[in-house]
Amino acid sequence: MNNPITAETVINSTSERVWKLWTTPADIIQWNYPSEGWHTLRVENDLKNGGTFLFEMEAKNGNDSFDFGGRYDNVITNKLIEYTLDDRRKTVVEFIPNDDATILIETFEPEAKTPFDIQRDFCQSVLNNFKRYVEKENNKTGIMITQITTEFEKTSDELLQIILSTNEEPLYEIPFEGSWSVAQVGDHLLKSYGLVEALSHGPVKKTERLPGIEIEKVKNIFLDFDAKYKSAEALLPTNERIEKEKLLSGLQKRISQIKEVIQTKDLTETCAGMPFKGIGELTRMEWIHVILYHTQRHNHQIKNIIKSFESQIA
Repeated sequence: MNNPITAETVINSTSERVWKLWTTPADIIQWNYPSEGWHTLRVENDLKNGGTFLFEMEAKNGNDSFDFGGRYDNVITNKLIEYTLDDRRKTVVEFIPNDDATILIETFEPEAKTPFDIQRDFCQSVLNNFKRYVEKENNKTGIMITQITTEFEKTSDELLQIILSTNEEPLYEIPFEGSWSVAQVGDHLLKSYGLVEALSHGPVKKTERLPGIEIEKVKNIFLDFDAKYKSAEALLPTNERIEKEKLLSGLQKRISQIKEVIQTKDLTETCAGMPFKGIGELTRMEWIHVILYHTQRHNHQIKNIIKSFESQIA
């Protein structure tokens, strides 16, 4: 490498998280610009030895543009990227863990026509943008985890309290044809919570888009109380009598497992091979919202069942 220039920054995040946001196209578009007057229009990124990349850059006023592209020479996940640009200049990017932070170092071979200090400042500006983006996204993810933890705890507590406080007769009584009993709704939810096994142990992959983009769509599906959906056969409740204590114990166990996933797993990863009908593959974050809104939908149903039962005996 001839006359190398180096820029670096320290980012308050793990090297795994820094790597993910550095290499995911949906994220690259958000941070890859030297100043507010520029933006990245499109990213192609085949991150592997011999793979190619292309970033289409453009001035926001439309007066200038260029393509930044090349081929990867050496990719070591979470540690190192070496690549050669289309004009044959070399670059090395290092991801060095430093306690709870990551030192990001970019060393590149300058081009001859532009002063070195301008090229160094350009690179440093991009790294600074990236640092701000990572730390902002970490804050957003942390806030979202806090919010989903609070909302799921409130929703699951409501479910358990309703079942606990429901007397024997309304617990098992089917108030009208085509309905389930309160106990059957609880059994249906218990079976649906089996999803947590896939969220805990199932295969995942890096998310190539913003990880919570489908949450609103999921919410609109489940909280449209006028819409009617047919349950998957595997989730249909039993017609046998369900002991209240056994039902509550099973729900409590699954709810604890779901809370553990929220607190310990990377919610931005996509769960592979388990698409949601009409949407496609979801991230763990989005699947947790499926569980949340599905529970809220059935809490609403249980309240209506109890109201119907009470109106019949009034």
